[in-house]
Amino acid sequence: MAEQIKSRRPCGQQLSDQAVYLLVKRSAKAINLGKRLSPHRIRHSAITAALDATGGNIRLVQKLSRHSRLETLQRYDDARQNFQGECTEHLAKLLRQSKSQKPQASLSGDKT
Repeated sequence: MAEQIKSRRPCGQQLSDQAVYLLVKRSAKAINLGKRLSPHRIRHSAITAALDATGGNIRLVQKLSRHSRLETLQRYDDARQNFQGECTEHLAKLLRQSKSQKPQASLSGDKT
């Protein structure tokens, strides 16, 4: 895929914001991602993954991501925790449903 998407700039020159956006957009299209993708969305996903990997260590992720505003990272972490809570609730609901659908074993051990 990298061979298909090339920059017109000579090696070593900085890409513009628009060039990076177009590279990301073309890459997503080349692999038939089916979702809108942007450099910001990739950065957001990477920061969220870093928060997961560090157990929510906001200061470390701030340092790694060079994010200037701690408040922004706290919003990312809040969204991450909310999502994890929603997933946990959904999985618990599925487990309760699957348990209620299983036939109950007889106390006497009879197979009737």
